[in-house]
Amino acid sequence: MKIEEIDINEIKPYKSNPREIPIEAVEKVMKSIKEFGNNQPIVLDQNNVIVVGHTRWKALKNLGRNKAFVVKREFNKSEAVAYRIMDNRSGQESKWEKELLKQELSTLQDENFDI
Repeated sequence: MKIEEIDINEIKPYKSNPREIPIEAVEKVMKSIKEFGNNQPIVLDQNNVIVVGHTRWKALKNLGRNKAFVVKREFNKSEAVAYRIMDNRSGQESKWEKELLKQELSTLQDENFDI
């Protein structure tokens, strides 16, 4: 996998993205990028259309960033659609281990970390 840094204006959103991205999600990603940096590339197809990473792209644009880390890959239409849906749905399929989550959140609270 080759990660590149490109001009953010070369990136094109996928016009048929069925996922609505609320501003609250963009703001959370913006805060994460400010706190931890931009550590996750956007996945693009061969035409620089976003396959995965619309929220990150919006956050970077809202932060006024000129560059974005990307991974480019050749996808046929079906592959891009399947990967896009899988990537967005997989998080919804996960469940929290509540006791472990409670411990993790407690660690952050103990350190006065803004959660």
